[in-house]
Amino acid sequence: MERAYMQYVKEYVNEVEQSIYEPTVNRHFSATIVDEKKAFFLLLPLLNGEAWSAHLQTSAVAVGAVHAAFDVHDRIDVIDATPKSQQLLVLSGDHFSGIYYRLLASLPDFPFIRSLSGTIGLINETKTNMMKKPPVGSEQVIKMIAIIEAGCIADFYQRFGFTAYLEITELVLPLLWIGERLGGTIGVQERVIGQNINMTDLELAYSKLAQRLEQVLENAYFLSSNLKNEITEMIIPFAEHADSNRR
Repeated sequence: MERAYMQYVKEYVNEVEQSIYEPTVNRHFSATIVDEKKAFFLLLPLLNGEAWSAHLQTSAVAVGAVHAAFDVHDRIDVIDATPKSQQLLVLSGDHFSGIYYRLLASLPDFPFIRSLSGTIGLINETKTNMMKKPPVGSEQVIKMIAIIEAGCIADFYQRFGFTAYLEITELVLPLLWIGERLGGTIGVQERVIGQNINMTDLELAYSKLAQRLEQVLENAYFLSSNLKNEITEMIIPFAEHADSNRR
């Protein structure tokens, strides 16, 4: 990632982590708990030169807290959540969930609170449905993973007039999610969601997303060439892993 973009993302990640800081939680997380890929796409309008206010920044940090809550909840062993480490994950996720309400209440931005709350409910419902019964066919895989991975960012874009960036994000984040699983580059703890999806459906979904993204980036005249290159380079390692795993 280019140094300028990396600096924005790291500053954002630091701000989110400071907003959700709790000593007991942090002692049990040696690595960052904020997904830098999601951070990059949440900040994509800013990186592309769009006007960015303090209100937008606070809202973006709130979304980061939601992402952190989802990520720690996704590490919970659905079969046995009784060990101390699992209980800590539950409590950590609940702690992070409360942070975004406090952040948004400080604005206040009631339309965004309502829409984001609805999206959080939809994401939880989608994850539950996926665990009970895996999606069938590549299109259903794409639809469900796009909701889970890009739903909160889509809400942010729609609330603040950045819908031009929506299609790119709804293609790239599912593409990266699927690529990690096809390439075997994701840890066991993060495999709970979607672990029962048919591999053939995953492979076809990956292929479709890659083709669609190539066309969308080609036509995204509003997006700087540097950012297009960043997105392309972001995908290459996952494509290589996925291809080698299929051979």
